[in-house]
Amino acid sequence: MSMRILNVPLRLNRACLARRGSCVHGMTYGASGHIWRILINDCATMNIDQHDNNNIIWNLAHLTATQQRICYLRAGLKPVVQEHYVTPFLSGTKPEGLIDSAEIETIKSLFISSVEELESDYKKSFFPNYEEYTTRYGVTLTNIDDAINFLPYHEGYHTGVIIELMKLV
Repeated sequence: MSMRILNVPLRLNRACLARRGSCVHGMTYGASGHIWRILINDCATMNIDQHDNNNIIWNLAHLTATQQRICYLRAGLKPVVQEHYVTPFLSGTKPEGLIDSAEIETIKSLFISSVEELESDYKKSFFPNYEEYTTRYGVTLTNIDDAINFLPYHEGYHTGVIIELMKLV
């Protein structure tokens, strides 16, 4: 069983970024260069809060937190990343202070490793009891495949936010 997102293997969405965005189908179809710059960016700019409720590292962590929520928690499973990398970054939250450089590096690492773990768990059919969920965008997710297919849409939105924040620093 191969995990695919809109006919693009999930692994290509994030894990290929470790190869400096060299894959054909980077995250959200062409945004991989922008995300790559985030992954190699100096930690000093990650916490800059231009809008009093948003910053680059929060958005990056939010992508991992959302993936954990809609894939694992909705399936009745425990997230594969530690709780303190999920709850503070879910929808409805905002940055609550500065994140130190070690935590930023962990968040960047989890951004890639969580996809690898999701792919592995998907291949093992870990998600049989998925609870239907309608996103704030009106998309109803009825199973893990729907959830995985939703991720590029959500990641594309936040990639746009990150790109705009990067222009401000």
